[in-house]
Amino acid sequence: MANPVARAAARLTPFRQGQLGALCGIYCTLNALQIAAYPLRPLGLPKARSLFASAVAITRKQHPSLNPVTHGMANERMIWLAHHMAKLASTKQMRFVAEACDREDIRGWIEESLNSGAPVVACLIDWAHFSVIVDMTPNRLVLFDSQGMSSLPVSLNDPLADVIDRAGTIRVRRNTLT
Repeated sequence: MANPVARAAARLTPFRQGQLGALCGIYCTLNALQIAAYPLRPLGLPKARSLFASAVAITRKQHPSLNPVTHGMANERMIWLAHHMAKLASTKQMRFVAEACDREDIRGWIEESLNSGAPVVACLIDWAHFSVIVDMTPNRLVLFDSQGMSSLPVSLNDPLADVIDRAGTIRVRRNTLT
């Protein structure tokens, strides 16, 4: 049986980015929030548009020398943005938290995250692209991606260091408040 993240991703469609922008950091965070919110409180298109506009505006305000539309962003800024977007997406009933990877064993950390229902945002090294990992097999990462990538091959013996930049890896958790 698939993990809760893969089950949610199978029922959703990723928000997609255009060909001219380098906005994968914003889109992957929106896609991770969409999965984390499902099925309790789906992240609808109006909320996603609002979060997207806020993310672009706050990124440009906080980092005026950065143009996230055409140049994307570095890992530290991506983590900062994920924290910010998780806060903005939170409601009285549901709080989102973005947590950066804090272990050397990235494979174990990803498995733990997915099994607990937390989608994983990762910086894919060869593509200089952020995507959402929704499942992992011994030889493949399954993606919920803003550019349409569905999976990446990996080696069981590889610690994923050749595929994923650990410094740009985040999980998005949903906490339901009572």
